[in-house]
Amino acid sequence: RLTGITIIAFLLIVLLILLYFKKLDYKKAVFFIIFISYIGFLTYMLYTPMKVRQHDTWSDNGHYDYAVYMFNNFSLPNKVFDEKEIFQFYHPTLNYFVQACFMHLFKYIGFYDNLVSSNEQLFGACQILSCYYSFLTVVFIYKSINLLKIKDSHRIPAIIFRAFFPRLFQFAGQRNNDPLSSLLTVISTCELL
Repeated sequence: RLTGITIIAFLLIVLLILLYFKKLDYKKAVFFIIFISYIGFLTYMLYTPMKVRQHDTWSDNGHYDYAVYMFNNFSLPNKVFDEKEIFQFYHPTLNYFVQACFMHLFKYIGFYDNLVSSNEQLFGACQILSCYYSFLTVVFIYKSINLLKIKDSHRIPAIIFRAFFPRLFQFAGQRNNDPLSSLLTVISTCELL
C-alpha cells in the first residue's frame, strides 16, 4: 500500500509543480488524472484480499464456479439447472471465457508455483483483468467526454469525478463480470456519441 500511496503522492507533487509554473495543459492534466487513478486501481487490486467484497463470486454456482467450469471444459455448461441452483450461470459467457483463457495462460506460464497450485489461485489472478477493465473504462470515459462540445475547464472535473469513482476501484478488485459489463457499456456509449 505504501508503494502505491508514495507513487500517487509523487505524481500529485509533480502535478502541483506543473500547475505552479503554468506548464500544465489539458492533455498533461488528463494524463496525470488517468495515471493516478490507474495506480490507485492497481494498489487496491494488489492489497485487497481475494475474497473481500465478492458477494456473488464464491457461493455455490457463483462466478468462480462458472469460470472454473469454462477453464476445465472449455465449453458452456451443458447441465440443465433448476431455478434454485442456476445462480450465476445465467450470465453471458464472454467474461468467463476470457477468464478461462487467462487462467490457461497463467497455468502455461507457470512462473509462480503457488499460483498454479489450485484453480482458486488461478481464478484469483483474473483480478488483473478487472483492474485493466477499470483502467480502460476511464480511458473510454475520457474519450466520451472529449466528444462533447464543452470547455477543457469543464471536462477536467467530469474526468476526475469518473476516474476516482469508488465503484471503479471496487471493480479493479473484483472477479465477477461487473467490470467487463461496465467497460462494454462505456465503450458502446462512446461509440454512440
